[in-house]
Amino acid sequence: MHLLNGERQRGFRSRTSTAILMIDLDHFKSVNDTYGHLNGDAVLKEAAGRIARTMRSYDFVGGYGGEEFVAVLSNCPIEDLPNIAERTRIAIAEKPIPTRAGEINVTASIAAVVAANEIPVLDLLAVADCALYEAKRSGRNRVRIASCEARRGREAVLVSDRESSCRR
Repeated sequence: MHLLNGERQRGFRSRTSTAILMIDLDHFKSVNDTYGHLNGDAVLKEAAGRIARTMRSYDFVGGYGGEEFVAVLSNCPIEDLPNIAERTRIAIAEKPIPTRAGEINVTASIAAVVAANEIPVLDLLAVADCALYEAKRSGRNRVRIASCEARRGREAVLVSDRESSCRR
C-alpha cells in the first residue's frame, strides 16, 4: 500500500497514469482444502513469480489478502492494460504448478484499473475490487478493464468492457 500511494503521488505530479492489476486466484480455497496449506503456499509462491515475470522491472507486485495480489504499474496508459492483464492471466494458467502433491492447475481473475488523476488510492482499490467481482461473476479466468475518475469528491466510477458501473 505504501508503494501504491507513492506511485499515485508520483503519477499525479508528473501527469502520468498509474495502473493496478488486482489478481485473484480462482477457487483457491479448494486448493488448500484438497492439497493442504503447504501445497497452497507453493501455489501462491509460484503464482507470485509468474505474475512478477510478466511485469516491467520497475513495477511492484505484492500480496493483498489470502490469495490476491496487486501489481502497481507506473506510467501505464489504459491502452496497454488489456495486453498486460491478459499476458498475466495466461502466465498463471498456461501450465500446472508443480507441488509435492503433484501438479495443480490454477487460473486467475484479474481486474485492471488505471487512474490518470488524483483519485484516492482507496477509491482506486474499490473500483478494482468491483471489476474483479465482474470477472468472477462472468465465469472466472477472465480480465476486466476499468477506469477511474474523481467526481464530486471521493466518488469512483467503473466503466468495464461490459458497460456496467459501480459507485463507491
